[in-house]
Amino acid sequence: MWLVFLTVPECIVCVSPGVFLIPYLLIVFVGGIPIFFLEIALGQFMKAGSINVWNIAPLFKGLGYSSMVIVFFCNTYYIMVLAWGFYYLIKSFSSTLPWSTCDNEWNTPNCLETFHHLHCGNASLANATVGGANLTCADLAEARSPIIEFWENKVLNISSGLDQPGRINWELMLCLMAVWVLVYFCVWKGVKSTGKVPFRPLGLGP
Repeated sequence: MWLVFLTVPECIVCVSPGVFLIPYLLIVFVGGIPIFFLEIALGQFMKAGSINVWNIAPLFKGLGYSSMVIVFFCNTYYIMVLAWGFYYLIKSFSSTLPWSTCDNEWNTPNCLETFHHLHCGNASLANATVGGANLTCADLAEARSPIIEFWENKVLNISSGLDQPGRINWELMLCLMAVWVLVYFCVWKGVKSTGKVPFRPLGLGP
């Protein structure tokens, strides 16, 4: 439940953090936490899932279905986060990390490998030359890190707007499929087999 707070869209929090937090915290403490502990207590008592547990009160059975819908969307989002991590893991096996240089096809002319923002902290150095690249602090203000460009231009492949959906990142799609398969085998035989899944491909599991 608390992880959902960390995944709140950034635009909502930046535009009106106070207005958003008031109804959010109200729903969390009035509805979210009580229903969460109620489902856990009833689930352990009746040994049933989030849907069958509400057979004790058929009037509230819709809470079980709604919680399953919420869990589905949350799991779909977190699977995508795992796919990003798996994608970075595969790319990290290259001799030169693709997010460490500006010589890639997805980099822009504003890409700069070395930043010297510490030297530009003083207002009197606003026009000073920084580093060996003969760049001023004004030039650094428009510079972009290769890490950010790898994330936005290569991984996310952000387009210029909603009217241009862009292309499908097939590498990332394969990572997403691989993570879904891994999660399937984790829950295939229940929670007890989850810890054995990472070791079986290595021949270490029973």
